[in-house]
Amino acid sequence: GNYVLVVGTDTRVARRGVNVAGAQSDGLLITSGIGDSDRVVSTAGAFLRVGEQVEVAGGGPIAAQAASAGGKPAGGRPGNIAAP
Repeated sequence: GNYVLVVGTDTRVARRGVNVAGAQSDGLLITSGIGDSDRVVSTAGAFLRVGEQVEVAGGGPIAAQAASAGGKPAGGRPGNIAAP
């Protein structure tokens, strides 16, 4: 199924199942599985392993657009994730 990688409060990578309703020019339309406060890995996810501890480059918050009842694009520009 469809999934995204998220970074938990413990700074470890987790795999989260999502429902993808379609694609748009600026990202995917995700209708469930992630929330407003989830930190979604946007680049280099293929180099990460579930459970691996990572560091958010820049240390700032990561914005992930979450799905609502009608669905919103989850194509925000999160910060870069780097393995320490």
